[in-house]
Amino acid sequence: PILDEPDLKRFFEYLDQDGGLRGQVQPRLPRYEGPVWVLIDGNTGSASEPLVWHLQHAGARLVGEPTAGAMLSSSRFEVGNGWWLILPVADYYTAEGKRLEGHGVRPDHSSKSGEALDTALALIRSTLAETQVGTSQ
Repeated sequence: PILDEPDLKRFFEYLDQDGGLRGQVQPRLPRYEGPVWVLIDGNTGSASEPLVWHLQHAGARLVGEPTAGAMLSSSRFEVGNGWWLILPVADYYTAEGKRLEGHGVRPDHSSKSGEALDTALALIRSTLAETQVGTSQ
């Protein structure tokens, strides 16, 4: 099935019916094509992990610590007497077949979480300085 519009309800219906989905995102124009820097650490988990993986593979630079590697989708099931059971119902694999659960996403530039912003700013300044030197010659 193809989702041509964002529709979370249909997404989960397809997932339940077919046991899996393959997705492809088509960017809308105009789109931003400049440099992107993203701060990540072990608190980056769940749905943000495939997002940062895709951003990294589209050229964004990730700074910080590896992500949590905790992104299984789960659902609650009532089992009676006020008890609920929470079970994983979906996993995520990258286009290359890599599983993010238990592995996370590694940054391009490692830095302790509390220092990641300063590291990113220094890298951005350095990149800008190199760009300005290259264009002034």
